[in-house]
Amino acid sequence: MSRFLIRRLFSMFISIIGATIFIFALTRVGPDPRYLYIPETGGIGIQEDLWEELGEQLGINDPLPVQYGKWVWRMLQGDMGESIGTLRPVSSIIWQHLPATLWLALGAWIFAAVVGLSMGILASVKRATFGIILLEHLHSSDKRHRNSSLGFWPLWSFPFIWDGFQPELEVIMTGFS
Repeated sequence: MSRFLIRRLFSMFISIIGATIFIFALTRVGPDPRYLYIPETGGIGIQEDLWEELGEQLGINDPLPVQYGKWVWRMLQGDMGESIGTLRPVSSIIWQHLPATLWLALGAWIFAAVVGLSMGILASVKRATFGIILLEHLHSSDKRHRNSSLGFWPLWSFPFIWDGFQPELEVIMTGFS
């Protein structure tokens, strides 16, 4: 039992480290954030000493491993930095919008439960009726998969299947060339 717990804790630790590296990498994918402070009027650039000072303030002059270490340390302390757009602490913005986010998540959970239970009850009560067989028939164009469950029907394909539209990669790729 202790060996199992040690393995689970180790895998949890590795997962957390991997997630933090991934999130940190996503924050560094974009262009240099100093460009956000340059005025949009062309011709007038930022001076070199101000550019370096801004880099020191934002912490982007350090090597990436040092930036990652500082970022993790600040996250562990609850300091998520300051929003460039509003110049407010990010944590206060998150706390401000948390109630609306929780209400939205609760509404989505209730909606998913109601629709899932309704469809499950409908599929079990009307198991061999014409409507369910027709929906399953429309769901799959391959005869081997005609007995697939309606519950695995991707919701994004619902409007397209009724119109008989099934996108193919070639059509999508040639549309952008």
